[in-house]
Amino acid sequence: TFLSVSRSLGDAWAKSGGSANPLKAGDTIVSCVPDIFIRQVAEDDQFLILACDGIWDVLSDKDACEVVRNELQGMVSLEKPERAQGDESGRGSSEVIRVAAAEAAAKALVKHAFRKGSVDNLTVVVVLLNKI
Repeated sequence: TFLSVSRSLGDAWAKSGGSANPLKAGDTIVSCVPDIFIRQVAEDDQFLILACDGIWDVLSDKDACEVVRNELQGMVSLEKPERAQGDESGRGSSEVIRVAAAEAAAKALVKHAFRKGSVDNLTVVVVLLNKI
């Protein structure tokens, strides 16, 4: 909770390592530089979870994937969406179902993290890849 409060009151103590003597540039505890990973999507990749730290504070990658898989199970055909019959947005029926399934999976992750005791911001987007 110190980090959350520090954002509203100022976080000079965190940027100095908590001492009166500031650390060298790049040695700070708090950083605005995001972790970025570049990865080729593999044939067996099913979905992508984009979530803030409130989710990852209480869930491991494995746990989050399990929650998403359980929510998606039986909801979607994990093949590439077809564009046959559409709705008013022009999306095919299976694409509409996939969007709803991804939204349901994101909501399930938020609820699960809350039940696990997360007290931080809980924001999630689940992106379904061509095959799940």
